Amino acid sequence: MIIQTGGSATSTVTVSPIASFTGAVALSTTAPTGFTTSFSTNPITGGTGTSTLTIIVGTSVAPGSYTLTVNGNSGSTTHTTTINVTVTASTKTTLVVTQTSWTHRLSLSKNGHTQTFTVTIKNTGKTPAYIQLLAAGNSTNLTSSFNIGSAVALLTPGKSVTISLSQPFNTTSIGLKFNFTIQLLYGTSIEATGNILSPQTIQVAKGTFAIAA
Repeated sequence: MIIQTGGSATSTVTVSPIASFTGAVALSTTAPTGFTTSFSTNPITGGTGTSTLTIIVGTSVAPGSYTLTVNGNSGSTTHTTTINVTVTASTKTTLVVTQTSWTHRLSLSKNGHTQTFTVTIKNTGKTPAYIQLLAAGNSTNLTSSFNIGSAVALLTPGKSVTISLSQPFNTTSIGLKFNFTIQLLYGTSIEATGNILSPQTIQVAKGTFAIAA
């Protein structure tokens, strides 16, 4: 059985009677540190039946080979069996957006004719991730739009990065209101062109802003 760090798996435990045994069998496990187990049915009554054993491997468990023992007890009689578990490193990517900001009322005279979207992202997983930030918007009267993106960056586990996207506007935009979305693309590898291979998407923010003189 192979389980990633922080993952889980199931196994079916079958109790078969010997001779005319019809007693109840209580199930338990002897598991390595960091393993959590549970049974869907416990005890098994009537001397025969099955139970689904769920094995959860904690995020602190190091990759390697482990042995888990399943115990079946009825009165003074105990039978055991073992399950060999290979724990592999987690490939799960976990990104957390810790800060998002923009100017809700953009004054061209005070803000240098530029709307700036700023996002801080932290990699809380165990796998490096390639990331790219995208922002797109349309004016409510559908006369103006924008679509901007950052360069692709590699974010290593435990690290944070702040990305800013800037969109210039001119005086023809005064009085317009924009709806926009910010999306984060991420993946574990890139193409030869530098684009993220088969990226996944997180919607970071959805909002509005208005432009004034």
